[in-house]
Amino acid sequence: MKESAALEALGPAEEGGSIYPVLYNGLLENSTKTRCYFIAKEFAAFKGVDFAMPTKGVTGMYIDNQGTGEIYGSLYVSESWESGYDCKVSIYRIGELEGSVEEAGDEKLSFASYDDNVKGTITYGWDGATFEVTEVNGGAIVSVGDVYEFTFVF
Repeated sequence: MKESAALEALGPAEEGGSIYPVLYNGLLENSTKTRCYFIAKEFAAFKGVDFAMPTKGVTGMYIDNQGTGEIYGSLYVSESWESGYDCKVSIYRIGELEGSVEEAGDEKLSFASYDDNVKGTITYGWDGATFEVTEVNGGAIVSVGDVYEFTFVF
């Protein structure tokens, strides 16, 4: 599923240009680190010792897999080319939202779609991410109060 998640986040290689391999490998590297943290946490629990997870960074990939090995939805936060962060939210059978996010407190982000039609709050951490729609202007694929959960962390 790791390769599918990278494709979901970055799109096809043909559209990514010469930077695509760097972005792709970086995403896979972060995914591997995340899995290692989880393994270390589980191993520590098995041994009966404490293990403190490191602070979760803002960037990352979160998946809704509906309990399967397939990707049904995703939330991907990446560093922007200029400043701040970009976000892509793919919601199963509904569509995609793209926008920017700003830090809004401990493990919280404020989302604004590029067309400024949708605003929301993202809560993220080692247990996944949640996207809650807080404002809708004009036509949008979501409604105020909608909440989407992405429980698988990459």
